[in-house]
Amino acid sequence: MRLEKKLDQLKCLSSELFGFSMDCEVRLDLRGLSAGKADISKNIIRLNSDFLTEYPEQMVHEILVHEYAHLIAYAIDSKCGNRHYPHGKTWKYVMNKFGVTPTRTHNLDISKTFVREMKYFLYRCECGEHRLSAIRHNRAQRSENKFYYKCKHCGSKLMFVKSLDV
Repeated sequence: MRLEKKLDQLKCLSSELFGFSMDCEVRLDLRGLSAGKADISKNIIRLNSDFLTEYPEQMVHEILVHEYAHLIAYAIDSKCGNRHYPHGKTWKYVMNKFGVTPTRTHNLDISKTFVREMKYFLYRCECGEHRLSAIRHNRAQRSENKFYYKCKHCGSKLMFVKSLDV
């Protein structure tokens, strides 16, 4: 509810300040260390639901504003024919107009409770053993021999050995 209210305020403010506002979708599906992300091609703002629960004020009044400013700055740069820099002059200008200090990263306290444990998998090649992340492992397993990972050192095929507990 607070997110919707703040987003409505930002839309009104951007209409007053810049002559337009951006309709966007807000999703609470972001994980990991990022508090928020703006997809300027789809007008989607993704927020970290864990951070929203733990830090509701900062997420609504800083992170949401930060991400919405990305959408506005991109639109301004596009209209003017300027090259867009995500945390460039236009974005900083928009943030200042919204009354928020333009900082690239959040200052929220990151604890282990917010970070997922990474899972690794042991692979072997001609020159030795290597650890692959779960993402690379899953891609290799899905490929059904159409695609495989090669060792960066010796160039031979990496073969799955076992799952590692970290």
